[in-house]
Amino acid sequence: MKERIEDYFDAKLAEAEKRQVEADLVTDSDLADDAAFYLQARVAAQEAAHESLLKEKHQQWSNLSGHRAKRLSLNNWIGIAAIGLLLILSVFYFNNPFQKNLSQQAEDLLANNLNELPVHLGEEETSLQSAIQAYNKQQYAQSTEIADSYLVTHPQDPEALKVLGLAYLQLRAYEKALPYFQQLSAQTALYSNPGKYYEALTYLLRNGSGDEETARKLLNEVVSNNLTGKQEALKLLE
Repeated sequence: MKERIEDYFDAKLAEAEKRQVEADLVTDSDLADDAAFYLQARVAAQEAAHESLLKEKHQQWSNLSGHRAKRLSLNNWIGIAAIGLLLILSVFYFNNPFQKNLSQQAEDLLANNLNELPVHLGEEETSLQSAIQAYNKQQYAQSTEIADSYLVTHPQDPEALKVLGLAYLQLRAYEKALPYFQQLSAQTALYSNPGKYYEALTYLLRNGSGDEETARKLLNEVVSNNLTGKQEALKLLE
């Protein structure tokens, strides 16, 4: 199981294996707990490595400063100190696992993980299926029109709420997307409910004042309550 988790986060699995792991994480609490522990251990290891590297660079700078002390002017000392400080800060900045642009990560998730929705084959053609098909063709405006019409007669349909919210998200209409995800997350009886996770993504994508803080709170709720989107939430919270 441990090797499977490590291969998943190192992107070593084939697409079918990756999807199976993601499906298992939703239903297997032991696997989800192991994945959460693995991520925490990985971040801790990265922090230790960064600290060690910083100390090494600082020592190199100190040695260089001492060796040249007798032949450097005051201006040269200032220049070397500035270079050494920039070196240390650059090492920390580019390797620090917490120094990440969450908004950009949300953009990547929207573009790569939410660019296509499953069509339920074998079912009678409905307007909701038409909305999904339009979404998958990147016809987001048409998808919103169809899904919105469907919600008139099926106002609590979770799939329609999801499709409509995601279509508005793809159109960058964040204020329109949020209410549908909030309605979806309020349906506590659903076996699988990604509403709160989609809410968090919407705040990250909007990226306004206080949005990241709100998104982090929602992501922590997704993780603590083992909701759909937990693994993606863990990655964003690293």
